[in-house]
Amino acid sequence: MTRWLWSLKRIMRGMWFRTTLFSLLGIVTALFAAWFQHWIPKEWTGVLGEGAVDSILQIMAASMLAVTTFSLNILVSAYASASSAATPRATELLINDTAANNALSTFLGAFLFSIVGIITLRTGLYREEGRVLLFLVTIGMIVLIVATLLHWINYLSTLGRMGHTIARLEEIACDEVRSYLSDPYRGGTPWQRRAEPLPTSAIALHAPKAGHVQWIDVAMLQELLLDYAKPSSAPIEHAGQPKTPTAQIYVMVLPGQFVAPGSTPLCSVVGLPVPEDEQAEQATQDFLARLRDAFTIAPSRTFDSDPRFGLVAMAEVASKALSAAVNDCGTAIDVINRSLRIFELWAQLETPPQPVTDPSSPIGEHEVRYPNVKVPAVALEDVFDDFFPPVGRDGAAQREVGIRLQKMLISLYALGGPEMQALARSHAQQALQRNLAAMDFPPDRKAVEAVHRQAWPAGQ
Repeated sequence: MTRWLWSLKRIMRGMWFRTTLFSLLGIVTALFAAWFQHWIPKEWTGVLGEGAVDSILQIMAASMLAVTTFSLNILVSAYASASSAATPRATELLINDTAANNALSTFLGAFLFSIVGIITLRTGLYREEGRVLLFLVTIGMIVLIVATLLHWINYLSTLGRMGHTIARLEEIACDEVRSYLSDPYRGGTPWQRRAEPLPTSAIALHAPKAGHVQWIDVAMLQELLLDYAKPSSAPIEHAGQPKTPTAQIYVMVLPGQFVAPGSTPLCSVVGLPVPEDEQAEQATQDFLARLRDAFTIAPSRTFDSDPRFGLVAMAEVASKALSAAVNDCGTAIDVINRSLRIFELWAQLETPPQPVTDPSSPIGEHEVRYPNVKVPAVALEDVFDDFFPPVGRDGAAQREVGIRLQKMLISLYALGGPEMQALARSHAQQALQRNLAAMDFPPDRKAVEAVHRQAWPAGQ
């Protein structure tokens, strides 16, 4: 997915886009009766009573304005509730909630439909046939409003509640992890940082401003490199394959990571030819500057294309539930249980399929489409650090939380490969040490330690 498609996807998911679309649809629908009124047979005109359509539209306009205002008040309250009870990071999910956006868009579209219908009736734009067609369209609009209202009423029973917020966090986290696992290197060449250190001759390219990386356009990086290489090394046919530049771009950051000028580079370039003159030097500097355009940097972190942020938000919910002001162990345990399902997806990261490099093969989930761009994978160690240290720290004094955390890590040990097993054992030991240091009641300490020793006996 290119940067423009990613931006378009985010725009289309916004509340304002859907509301604007439905509003325009409502206006066009109201004018539809004037444009196609000749379709209605004249014998139908005697069925409709005088002023029937006008009265219905006036009632609809007044009621839809009230319903829209009421729904907006509910949404604002739900945003505040989710932010204070769960985590402010969950507000983004509610703002982009499809059900809420559809309801508001339908109500506002119906309001504008009725307003435009009243105006066109009063201006005499409709003949008798047009009034009949407008009446039929109005009946259809009423059916749509009733169906939306029934669904909206049912949805309001859960909107903003803790359980609904946690479920939405789990859903978006699982979706982003699945999306990442389907193409972990974004079409680039896999880069194992530990096995392949960055060459010392690499040219580092730093961020122009501080913020979180939201998107990386790997296709744009490859295209810029090919364009830069054209003057000196235009592709030629050799053994049936086109020659590509020898330079490589190493992506140093991933979506969600915080960058700043002078900190971790956005990317590093290796193998660029030495400029022979001032013109070549300027071309190289322009090329390096344009590489920054492939990285979208924004002030805040989002769930889009960030497979780790879901677990970060889940850990925040658990930490808030375990605070002294809330003291809700049940919510923390629910978060732990749901997070286990997210980690089950991460277990697939240890055994990714081999990358496909044959250009004649069908596009696969790990096909190398941009061979000159090397992209690292998300470190499983970072995924574990996003969740277990904060939950283990804030739940260290709670017996039930400590036991559930140990059981979760035991499950991950049985589920994963060597790397996940090592991480699960390490974090289980850290969590146990926190429990032993925070718990004053000896039976509580023994209970948590007993669960830990079932999987890892002392001395092993």
